Amino acid sequence: MSNIENDLDSLIEAIHSAVSEATTITEQQHIQRLRKFFNDDGTAKTMNLEVKSLVPGKDKEKIEVPLICLAPMNSIAIDELEIELSIRMSKLLNGRGFDKNKKSIGIDFTSFLPSSKERAKLKIKFKGRDVPEGFARVIENFIKTIP
Repeated sequence: MSNIENDLDSLIEAIHSAVSEATTITEQQHIQRLRKFFNDDGTAKTMNLEVKSLVPGKDKEKIEVPLICLAPMNSIAIDELEIELSIRMSKLLNGRGFDKNKKSIGIDFTSFLPSSKERAKLKIKFKGRDVPEGFARVIENFIKTIP
């Protein structure tokens, strides 16, 4: 079986790219979530509620509440990424990537073929985070419109 050879720089770049893509996906989810609360013309989707009135002599009143004020707005992000690899370093490589004068370490991926007992150990920790500042300000402005 031939060696599946690459260099360590490419492996690190691929991992970095995957984490960056995960961050982009999270950002896109915020935008998609925000769109759910607005009509195509930009007006807020609302819900009519009947609540106890604060006006003396009036039992109840109807209010129109923007849906964005009623939904939880938490999100998650990658907090830590830990990868444990057992790889074979094959040789010193010349001129890979954008810097042709740079040396790189060749690595052998045959240990990660399906027939191999070696596996990479991957540990990803997520953490909850606050909604983006702009998102929070939009919600805050709508909350101010509720009587």
